[in-house]
Amino acid sequence: MKNELLEKIEKGIIISIILSIIVYAVFFFFTDWASIISSVEKIGLALIIILLILSLLNYAMRFLRWEVLIRNAKIKIKLKDSLKSFLAGLCLTITPGKAGELFKASFVKKYSNTSRLKVLPIVILERIFDLTGFASILLISLLFVSFENYASAAMQASIIIFAALIFSFLFIKTRICREIIKKVINKFSFLKKKEEIILEVLDDYSAISFTKIMALIVLSFLGWFFEVIELYLLFNVFNINADIFMAGFVFGFSSLIGLISFTPGGIIGFEASSGLLLSNLLGLTVSTAAVITLIIRLTTLWFAVLIGLITYLKYIKK
Repeated sequence: MKNELLEKIEKGIIISIILSIIVYAVFFFFTDWASIISSVEKIGLALIIILLILSLLNYAMRFLRWEVLIRNAKIKIKLKDSLKSFLAGLCLTITPGKAGELFKASFVKKYSNTSRLKVLPIVILERIFDLTGFASILLISLLFVSFENYASAAMQASIIIFAALIFSFLFIKTRICREIIKKVINKFSFLKKKEEIILEVLDDYSAISFTKIMALIVLSFLGWFFEVIELYLLFNVFNINADIFMAGFVFGFSSLIGLISFTPGGIIGFEASSGLLLSNLLGLTVSTAAVITLIIRLTTLWFAVLIGLITYLKYIKK
């Protein structure tokens, strides 16, 4: 890959890591260190291993989803190279709004000589399916938990988001959508140059059956649900009286806020939402809420970043 592109990727990752360190430093500055240490001591190595295994299962579901999208777009790439591209892309999740994941298109190009423009819609679709997965978890959780006056509004919002996404998936497959896109292309010269490949990508997506779309949504739900289980296991360790649906609500809501906050890896958005929900809904101390939030982020987000960095340095950068 070109050095200039690699420099952009690495610069973005370094800046995001520095910003993350600052945020976490401020986060813990306002908590009781003695309580934090006491809370950490409750978590054993065995639990950490279980949490990491659950995260790996999440990555497995998302890779399967990635493969379905890649093959549907008729991109010719070996399975092992597709896996390398996917795993390397995990280190880009800490870029603002996960926008850095668009560089995954360059990773795929390295192994398949496929136009980046053909891969970009797949990366964008991944984020949309993630949003659908979070909304699904939140919606299902709200069916089994009650928060007095807040539940109705939250459930309505979840239903609207989920319905809008399903409608969008189906609308893109219609001839009307194709005509609208062609009109947009004709209005912009830089898009006109790429008209053929844009329409090809649209045709590839249109070829996805409704059944396959629903299967991809289920994969997204299952993948992120493994991380809900991680949060639920932490609830048990700290003897918190909350079921897996409450864990689903906290995780789903915090993940949605993190995704739309467009901060590196959803940092601040996820941490603040999770901390506030754990403290206000479950009555946890700030220190306990902070530790649970930190552990879940270390075993999910930062574990993914670590895997991504190792893969990137070993296979992509060389």
